[in-house]
Amino acid sequence: ALMIFAAVIVLCMTLVSVFEIGADDDAALHLSNSGLYTYTLNSDGTAELVSYTGKETYITVNRIDGKDPVSKIGADVFAGNENIETVEIYPSVKVIGDGAFKGCASLSYVKFNGGCALTDIGSYAFAACTKLSSFSVGPTIKTIGEYAFLNCFSVSLDFSNATSLSSIGSYAFSGCAKIPYLNLSGTQLESVGDGAFLSCSRMTSVELPASVIIIGDRAFQDCGMLNSVNFAALT
Repeated sequence: ALMIFAAVIVLCMTLVSVFEIGADDDAALHLSNSGLYTYTLNSDGTAELVSYTGKETYITVNRIDGKDPVSKIGADVFAGNENIETVEIYPSVKVIGDGAFKGCASLSYVKFNGGCALTDIGSYAFAACTKLSSFSVGPTIKTIGEYAFLNCFSVSLDFSNATSLSSIGSYAFSGCAKIPYLNLSGTQLESVGDGAFLSCSRMTSVELPASVIIIGDRAFQDCGMLNSVNFAALT
């Protein structure tokens, strides 16, 4: 009986150690009190979401269990979840990882509670969110990854506060058919990737800042209604 007890203890310790290994084998993986999220903790006390298994329609990304502020929504955390309709993001979140909301077919609204403090939106972050109605690019966002909003057919974009934006990745907004005009003149944009606005079929005009160095191949291809592209004057 003692040997069986010892074996059970060893097995339990093994299971715990396996659970505590993070995706990169360097960070311990934790489970939220709700059992819906797994996450890792950074050295500064912030958390990175790793996975989500819930079926909620309204998601709030703020603190884990009311304690650890989330600084990053990791890769593919909510990908393919067809229940989510609204996401509310708090200022602790700095990064939306690759594919974080990819294919969330019911996602219509992304709200920033207390203002947007994002710096980076990863590749495919909102790709194929076909019901996403609007997205405001906040003043702290520097990079938007490739395919980030690919085929978000219903989205309207607001770049009026995007004062730090420097890079738009390839095909980032390809297929965003409802964009009527694009005013990036108030940004620090340097690079527009290949096909970045490919097939934005309703776009009629584009305003770009003088800081732009690179406009990639096919960046505005198949924008059939586009009749003007203007660059802001150097100051």
